[in-house]
Amino acid sequence: MSAIATLTRWAARPGQDTQASDLLRDALPLVMLESGTLAWLALRYDASSFGTFACFPSLAGRQAHLGGAAHDLLKDKAPVVFDGPRRVVDLDVIAEKLPPDALFGPVTLGLQLEFEIRRERELDVRQLLGDAGAAIQREEGTVAWFALRVDSDRHGSLAVFPDQAARFRHLTGRLPADLATHALKLLHGLPDVEMPQVLAAKLR
Repeated sequence: MSAIATLTRWAARPGQDTQASDLLRDALPLVMLESGTLAWLALRYDASSFGTFACFPSLAGRQAHLGGAAHDLLKDKAPVVFDGPRRVVDLDVIAEKLPPDALFGPVTLGLQLEFEIRRERELDVRQLLGDAGAAIQREEGTVAWFALRVDSDRHGSLAVFPDQAARFRHLTGRLPADLATHALKLLHGLPDVEMPQVLAAKLR
């Protein structure tokens, strides 16, 4: 079970989008060697916005990743293809779904939600995410899913899928329905939604 995660975002330099995609894909074989990295995703949000998402069982796992070859590769090559400093957000993992083993099918698309919560309802939001997670475990086509705490004001989720049909089933499933039902009571407004392309994935 993952306990913590890190989301890193970059903006590609003009004309460097293909090189940015290739760089993130090149990091995957190195990440596969990291026993303390339980999940890792390389993501493309739009023509110039990229990211990585990584989950760990402990701070020791995250520190090992930060001291590993994949992180060194990205750190060394990032100034060539990415514009400006990266943006790093450390997260707590509330609940997750992972495939039963590392032999999962193709993963091509993601869905990332972030929502501002009413601070006094944080325990209720965590309960909602946990309850939705039980249904998502049975959700066909959702290869992996993570419920995330950004801070006391913001929570979110990240899910990945093999195709558009599976992503649509998730969008019309338990978690979006629960968020819509309880939005006025638990949230400040509607969730922010991003639909990245998945460039590379380690899940287990």
